[in-house]
Amino acid sequence: MVICLSISQNIKSYPQNFTKLQSLNFTSSANGKKRYSILIVVVTGRLGFERASASLEASHRTYCLVRSSSLSDPKKSRKLQFLVDSDGIILEGSLHDEGSLVEAVKQVNVVICAVNSKQVLDQKPLISAIKKAGCIKRFIPSEFGLDPDKTHISDMDQGFYSRKSEIRRLVESQDIPYTFISCNFFMSYLLPSLIQPGKKPHQEINSPYLETETSKVFL
Repeated sequence: MVICLSISQNIKSYPQNFTKLQSLNFTSSANGKKRYSILIVVVTGRLGFERASASLEASHRTYCLVRSSSLSDPKKSRKLQFLVDSDGIILEGSLHDEGSLVEAVKQVNVVICAVNSKQVLDQKPLISAIKKAGCIKRFIPSEFGLDPDKTHISDMDQGFYSRKSEIRRLVESQDIPYTFISCNFFMSYLLPSLIQPGKKPHQEINSPYLETETSKVFL
């Protein structure tokens, strides 16, 4: 599967022995398989770290975008050191500088974004950068939960799915090669709180299901 990601302001490598950037066209490994140049955004989170690790294990040239604050965070630094030891290239940057994103995207074939669900709309500058660079073979935007085009939760999701749909429509409108991944989730995550993630059964739950004399709820 192809992967894709982004980077931003003042692109610099960490540590210095990874600063040399070589040609990033498709290359073949010893076993004849294609190797891609992949940019992964947000590698210190659970999902991003796993994606970066898998990319490196598959022998792809892997660039990892991190914020400067991550470099001084003990827990995140341990993850970054693991990636560096696995030949990952750490790039310090931000999603909020489109100019530097363009320069970064021009160096890879694939971009994978792993921002969390609350930051889904922060992918807009990245999408613009990918369009301007014009060299990306596959973009995989950040995705969580169900397919937003097939899910209707009556405005109870606090904009979760509408934001996902907004990003999907933007990617489609830019004519960018993409793959949307709907990972789904277990309903046991929502049922105990009556579709209010984060609430525990013993806490007070404010749900429209409880505002009437409804005696049964069917989900």
